[in-house]
Amino acid sequence: MSGTIYPNQLHGRHIRILELLPGDPSEEVCCRLEERFLDDLPSYNALSYVWGDSRVKESISCNGQRMDVTTNLADALRTLRPSSATWVWADAICINQDDVLERNSQVQLMKEVYSKAEKVAIWLGK
Repeated sequence: MSGTIYPNQLHGRHIRILELLPGDPSEEVCCRLEERFLDDLPSYNALSYVWGDSRVKESISCNGQRMDVTTNLADALRTLRPSSATWVWADAICINQDDVLERNSQVQLMKEVYSKAEKVAIWLGK
């Protein structure tokens, strides 16, 4: 999950937030990542979910590139996808999981990320 999807390592109080683009539940999930300061975020929903089997993946389109996520996360995004674009925070996408330093620093911010969310959606699976 590295490359231009994550052009910069996050530092300090910066996070990535996901713009979930509208679409039919049968269509591919398309999204866009944007880096923002934690104290200057648009209204967003945080997603708490069961990761599921990490060996079972599905591709989504993120910043115009293929990105593999767990099928359970793709199902959650597909189900939550509205008829217009919405902002979502989901750890597996918003944090570069391949960057240990970034992952460790972002975990320290997760309590605040969840508390600042307009809503927290909990997804246990289909």
